[in-house]
Amino acid sequence: NKDGYITLDDRVIVGNSYPKFTASISNTINYKGFGLDILLYGSYGGNVFNLNRYYLEGWAQYNKPKYMNDRWTLTNLDSNIPGQSSTLMRNTPGAASVYVEDASFLRIKNLTLSYSFPASLMKKINNIEGIKVFLSGENLHTFTKYSGYDPEVNSFGKSNLSLATDLGSYPKFSTLVFGLSISL
Repeated sequence: NKDGYITLDDRVIVGNSYPKFTASISNTINYKGFGLDILLYGSYGGNVFNLNRYYLEGWAQYNKPKYMNDRWTLTNLDSNIPGQSSTLMRNTPGAASVYVEDASFLRIKNLTLSYSFPASLMKKINNIEGIKVFLSGENLHTFTKYSGYDPEVNSFGKSNLSLATDLGSYPKFSTLVFGLSISL
């Protein structure tokens, strides 16, 4: 409120848990028996409140991440990492905006590489119309600037009061599947 004092009246809403847009694109490419299927999924413009950082950086009794060596101190005034103080968090009426991070991402949601054996070979094998081998992966990589495990997170379930909050959430797991499909 520009009165020269930092008080509760200076609080503002920072960030938005809802992205400006989400999108996905899929494509299938086939060439001489080989197939490549890909699904990309992404989100742009949302924010995540990273409570993991809030606790790791602010409370003195926990182990600290290595980057905390560059935190604000009286001899390091140019740092944007808050100084270490267990009393600071208890005396601060709200969480700092430094823990609100961009949650934009692009994820390789699904990628499948396959090979279908030629029909001429299948004619030589009785009662088999086709054989296809494939390798499929899900959630293979997420491109993001978010410092946590997964920007698409909500630690408190479906609560509308704490959307996009990361507090010890598990990331989406990646899977690889090898398969063989036989058509009779």
